[in-house]
Amino acid sequence: MKNKSYRGRAQLRDMGPAGGMYEVDYIIHTFVQSSRHIGASPTTHRVSSADIRPVSGHMLKNGAYLLEHDNAVLCTLRKTGALWEMLPEDHAARNGVTYG
Repeated sequence: MKNKSYRGRAQLRDMGPAGGMYEVDYIIHTFVQSSRHIGASPTTHRVSSADIRPVSGHMLKNGAYLLEHDNAVLCTLRKTGALWEMLPEDHAARNGVTYG
């Protein structure tokens, strides 16, 4: 079992047609738990949550975003209402996103 938190300031790139770029403060919490069961393959469960706050105070619309720092993609996020969902790496790769 592993808990990690990442925080900092980065750029958030809108992947929609508007293509805006926003400076944000972020906190990402990740919880990883590995389980082993007799007679079964080991499993890993990963749960992540994100808190994204634009420095300017702008309201961000729903959609897909890239969180970038020093021109490297930290993660791909989807905003739905007040909820920020981290997209898994395989989903992001199918959409042309690579992780730095």
